[in-house]
Amino acid sequence: QRSRCTAFATTSRDMELPPPPPATEEVLVALRDAAVGHGDTASLTNVTLAVQRGMRLLVVGANGSGKSTLLATLAGKRPPLAGSRQSMRWLQCLHWDAACRDAADAEEESPLEFVLRLADGGVETSEALALLDSVGIDRFASRRPCGCLSSGERTRLAQCSIALAPKHLLVLDEPAAFLASPAVESLSAALAPEAWGGALVVATHSRAAALAFRATHTAILRGGGVSLHPGTAVDADWQALLEPEDGKAASEAAEAAASEAAEAAEAAA
Repeated sequence: QRSRCTAFATTSRDMELPPPPPATEEVLVALRDAAVGHGDTASLTNVTLAVQRGMRLLVVGANGSGKSTLLATLAGKRPPLAGSRQSMRWLQCLHWDAACRDAADAEEESPLEFVLRLADGGVETSEALALLDSVGIDRFASRRPCGCLSSGERTRLAQCSIALAPKHLLVLDEPAAFLASPAVESLSAALAPEAWGGALVVATHSRAAALAFRATHTAILRGGGVSLHPGTAVDADWQALLEPEDGKAASEAAEAAASEAAEAAEAAA
């Protein structure tokens, strides 16, 4: 069956996102004294966090610290267990996570059919083919079954969804997973502030991806809480930010390192 497949061609250009719609308020979405989690169990408590226009928020923390739950709550996919979530009226937000990679029917659907289905009449076939080409799927590969794709290729295909309609806010959970460095660079170029002016929330375990997305703020998840820092906290001990906490000392050390990095970045600027 692999003989029915074809390799991805070299990407001819970076994906282009439509400009975000005009925002009517400065704050797009905000959590106030919120508890987020699954069922009746909160993984994060006393969360007060606001995502503003043009903000690029990097979310880091250990596995199980609540990153995915926080992103889903910000995106309105999961209600807070306590506290409140408020969003700008008519907010256009897209939440992307690992489940999006499996949205295509592997055997019955081609990449072209998948994009046209997602667009629901919003794009012409020629536009869908151009979008697929921008993520490395040529006109021949676009008509082969999605089951031919590797994990990284499925990720690139699924990320076409972020370019199909204008959004104020993109909430991306591990968008660099399964991607090689050139693909991460291409995605970050499409999301660069000079290329797209919307707000961005990204959770990633990849230090390279964290740097590439050029965050204006970093939210560190530790001890069941969220602390917000200016800039990208990758100049701190990156691995310490991702490791399970080992008591109060580890939490304080990680936050102190992030604060020092942010202060150094401000001084350099």
